[in-house]
Parts: sequence; structure tokens; C-alpha cells
Amino acid sequence: MTAETGANVFLHIGAPKTGTTYLQSVMRKNRKALAADGVLYPGRRNGHFLASQDLRDRGFAGYRDPAAKGAWQAVVRQSRRWRGDIIVMSHETFSRAHRDDVARAVESLAPAEVHVVYGTRNLTRQIPAVWQERIKNRDTMSYADFLAAVRTPESNETVHHRFWRAHGPVNVLERWGSVIPPERIHVMTVPQSGSDPEALWNRFALTLGLDPYKYDREVNRSNASLGVVEAEFLRRLNGVVPDTMDWPTYATLVKHQFAESRLAGHDEAVRITMPASEYDWIAQRADQIIRVLKARGYDVVGDLDELRVDAPPSQPGVQPDDIAESDILEMGMSAMFEVLSEWGTARPRRLIAPVDESTPQSLGRLRRLLRRR
Repeated sequence: MTAETGANVFLHIGAPKTGTTYLQSVMRKNRKALAADGVLYPGRRNGHFLASQDLRDRGFAGYRDPAAKGAWQAVVRQSRRWRGDIIVMSHETFSRAHRDDVARAVESLAPAEVHVVYGTRNLTRQIPAVWQERIKNRDTMSYADFLAAVRTPESNETVHHRFWRAHGPVNVLERWGSVIPPERIHVMTVPQSGSDPEALWNRFALTLGLDPYKYDREVNRSNASLGVVEAEFLRRLNGVVPDTMDWPTYATLVKHQFAESRLAGHDEAVRITMPASEYDWIAQRADQIIRVLKARGYDVVGDLDELRVDAPPSQPGVQPDDIAESDILEMGMSAMFEVLSEWGTARPRRLIAPVDESTPQSLGRLRRLLRRR
């Protein structure tokens, strides 16, 4: 069956920080096995990211990748040639699509039957994860200011609406539900912390009607999170990254080579948590989300009760403002030393970009940077 005669197209639209990178990695690794079972995962490594930019006519982090032009239609054309029953497109930035974008996507895929899969998780885990991801993407907003902005638009209207536009299930699915019936909208809750690490893939595969255990799930979980000290160090570092550094350079040098390769995923890192003072309003918002999702009749994969917010833990977590300056300095200098050691043994031609006069070079300036509030 081809898309022209009515294949099922599953658009996995996010949300960001709900295991999307992991699911995409599993599908890339099993592309051939999926194809043998009649499932197409089209495009190249960044193909769906570029297709999302093209469909929405928007860039990422203020940068428009020239390769995005025509990327959506390229994926659609590949899908139309498919003779299997299922086509899967996946990127979390689809969650930000406007109603016009949604209508254009469904129209271009017609007469295929379009389904939407949207992952959502407990806000006490989601909000801290989103803040540290923003920091990895060059933001400098403090955690306290971010929490205030998420809570109320009066604090920062732009940040407030941007957060709920991608991470608010009610908001996101109202837009996608403008042209897709509720029975074809699949709300996939993210398993609670401590669950089977493969539980998310199991839920996703079952949504597609696949046997989850048939595929290789051993993949590198590359989108590791930053700890509270590491995130605060990077936030302060972002404050002195020169404006002349474009996004592709920042993404390569700071986000991937430094933040994700050096700062993220340490066993001793202290997890970023929600302050106890935020739990009341978050619990009320979570209850409201659950009520609306139930009323709309979406297909729920998992358990909406996983979104409920319990009482805050008796032992509050460390907040970025609580961290001693000496701890931030020690962690940052240790990471910098690792980078310098690696660069010192690398061949010059392997260095991606030279250090110019606008880049912080002295230890004294680094100390002043780390003491900024």
C-alpha cells in the first residue's frame, strides 16, 4: 500500500525532552528491520528536523539552515513511493506548528490517514529538563526567572507562551486536532522515573502496532542532561560567548563538544529539581491537563495519572542560586582542563575553529564571569 492509496502516517511531534532523541535513535538503528516489516522511517539523520523547519518556515535558535528548503516535500515524495502500510516522521519541533502548518502538512500527505503521537511527562520533571536544554541552546535566563515565566505570562510573556506552545498538551493537541480527529491523536505518557528504560519505546512501538521486542533497542542516549552545577556554569559561560559566533559554530563547539561531551551525563552530577514552592500551582495545572485530555477522547498510551503531581519531597533539591561560587569555579576549571588536554594532543587540522580575540582567554576573566549573578 502506498501513501497515495491510504497508508497510515504517524507524525511524532514531541514534546521536546520526552525521550524523542532516544526513540529517533532506535528507529534510525532499525531502519532496515522496520522497512522489512512495512514501516518507512524516511529521510536522513537530520531530515525530519529540516522538514519541520521547512513546513513551519522557521529556523532554530535564530538560524535558518539553507538545507531546510524543500526538505518537507522531499520527505513527502519519499513517503508517496512507499509500498508499505506505515510511515513515521519524528521531530519534537513539529509540536510548535501553527494551525496553518498543520493543515498544510495533512493536505500534502493526503490521502494518507494521518495520526499524531505526542509524548508528555510529569511537569516536575519536564520544567527543569526544558530549562537546562535552553541553556544548552545558548540561553542565559536564570532558573528562578524561567520558573516565574513558566508560571505566569506577566513575568515574561514570550518565554511563557513559548514553553506552553510546545510542552502544553492541551495547547499543542488543540492545534493538531483542528484537522485530525481525536481517535487518531495518541497521547503517550512518559514512564515515571525508575521505570524500565525501554518502557517508552515499548509504548511507542505499540502505538504503531509493532512488536517492541523485535527491534534492537541498544542505542547511545546522546541527549544527556546537565546537572545543576554544570547548567549554571554553562549559563554564565553563555553570557560571554560573542554575538559574532553563529549558531552552527556554537552548536558544534559549545553545545556538542563541550556541554554534551564534557558537562552532561556525569554520575556525580546533582539533578535539577523543582523548588517546593512551585508544587501547588504545578499540581493544579497538571490536574487541569488530565481533565481536558480525558474529555477530548484522545487515545492514551500509558497512564494519565503519571502526570499527577505529588507532594514535594521532604528533602529539597539544590537550586542553582544555592551553589557556592567555588563549586562552580572548580567544576568549570576541571572541564576546561579536560578540553585543553584533549586539544593539546590533537593535530591542528582537527580543530574546528580558531580562538579569536573575542573569546575569554584569561583565568582572571573566567573567575569574574563565574561570580556574576
